[in-house]
Amino acid sequence: MNLSISAKDRLIFALDLPSRKEAEKYVRLLGESVGCFKVGLELFIKEGPDIIKMVKENSPASTFLDLKLHDIPATVSSALISAATHEVKFITIHGSGGKSILQTAAEVKNLGLEVLAVTVLTSVSELELE
Repeated sequence: MNLSISAKDRLIFALDLPSRKEAEKYVRLLGESVGCFKVGLELFIKEGPDIIKMVKENSPASTFLDLKLHDIPATVSSALISAATHEVKFITIHGSGGKSILQTAAEVKNLGLEVLAVTVLTSVSELELE
């Protein structure tokens, strides 16, 4: 089994941008050079699933939905199933949601979706964690 990952596939470009127009500019520019485009909450809420479609139409790169899902297990499960229908490669859940959310994420692993758990937001200071 070959576990090596190409340099291109190690690159994830964050589309942390306010509009589809700006995101599309970067997808067209970098689409052949990166392995994945990350779509954050702001852009996804503003543009909806069409932003994922735009990435797919303009690049062979995969899509990473960084939504940090944090809700009751049934809602997280439904959201993960919905995300899988858009053929995204990665999606984030919030690890602080507890064991039940993590178990829910593990149960939907057969959807072809890689679920990543965010445990601490970068905006949280060390003092706040104490």
